[in-house]
Amino acid sequence: MRQNEIRRLPNTNRNLDESRMSEELISDICKANGGFRTPELNEKLYLHFRGFRKIEGLGSFVNCRALWLENNIITDVDGLDNLPVLDSLFLQHNHIAKLPSELGYSVASLKSLNISHNMLESLNGIEHFPNLEKVLAANNRLECIVALGALENLSILDVSNNKLSKADEVRGVLRKAKKLTSAMMHGNSFVRDVKNYRKVVIEENPQLRYLDEYPVFDDERRCSAAFVSGGVEKEKEERAAIRQEELDRQTSQRAFFSKLVDVAREQRSAEPLAPTTYFQQMQDDDDFIIPAAATAAPAASIQELLPKTTRSTVTTSSKKKFQRVVPKTTQHRRHVDVNANIVVEEHVKSVDLFEACGEDDILSIFRLDDVTSAAIQLATAIPRV
Repeated sequence: MRQNEIRRLPNTNRNLDESRMSEELISDICKANGGFRTPELNEKLYLHFRGFRKIEGLGSFVNCRALWLENNIITDVDGLDNLPVLDSLFLQHNHIAKLPSELGYSVASLKSLNISHNMLESLNGIEHFPNLEKVLAANNRLECIVALGALENLSILDVSNNKLSKADEVRGVLRKAKKLTSAMMHGNSFVRDVKNYRKVVIEENPQLRYLDEYPVFDDERRCSAAFVSGGVEKEKEERAAIRQEELDRQTSQRAFFSKLVDVAREQRSAEPLAPTTYFQQMQDDDDFIIPAAATAAPAASIQELLPKTTRSTVTTSSKKKFQRVVPKTTQHRRHVDVNANIVVEEHVKSVDLFEACGEDDILSIFRLDDVTSAAIQLATAIPRV
């Protein structure tokens, strides 16, 4: 004892208290998870991974809509009597062996139930949940699921990896579930016993959108119906018809597009093109400066001036102060006429406007009507070198 230096024994009573569900403990958990200490204000209870053995202490949480109790040591589904608006219940990874028949009356509003990874041998008692839409009962010991036939609103079912061996019984349950869109059946012995299992189930349940681990598309549904009614040859004919329909659809689509192109070409060739607006608003325009023409040397002629300007673009811009933002070393010059509220963009060959005219020679009081006048105005602003 001295060598181990044991100073005290663990408080086993305290550990037992922590593994017991109580209103005070649940309130503390709610507060730690961002909820409220007042039980009535909590709509979600996260009580998973707590080592709870029994469901209790929930009497004051009357407004709870979603209850997480997975990964505990729960053996009986009791203590849910005072949860009238419970919508989702998560009980996976526990030690539950059966469902109490009276449970459905106490939580009649339940729509989603997850009881996978337990020790259930049947789902007797689940028929008392009239509003159940989603049942997840995978990885149990289920041998019978007849009770599921009473659930008229069932849309999602997972009973994979169980001990279901009666194919007729399971197929009968599926046919009764008229709203069933997703069914997980793999991992049961009856799947191997039913010849062409997937095609048969899809044909018997035309509303299915997902079977086992794969989605069900319209083409597969048509092929399954053809196979069940006429065998392999009928299925081949149906597949050929599907391929032909796809080719016809593509041909029709290409023809429609070609027609649109032809109509557009005819309209474009028949109607004269309207003049393009020279002044237009550009969101990415910057503010630039137009060198003044007042102090510039006169130009000899338009033919001499135009070759010096490779491109001109004039766009509308908002009024701002003069701001020189283009470096002198570049040959790309863009300028703004603040008073006239326009922008002139120039690519000038071997001419530095700021060096030629100087920053003091600024006069931006003219409006350009077209590209030619823009080129003339800018060219006259450049002293001849």
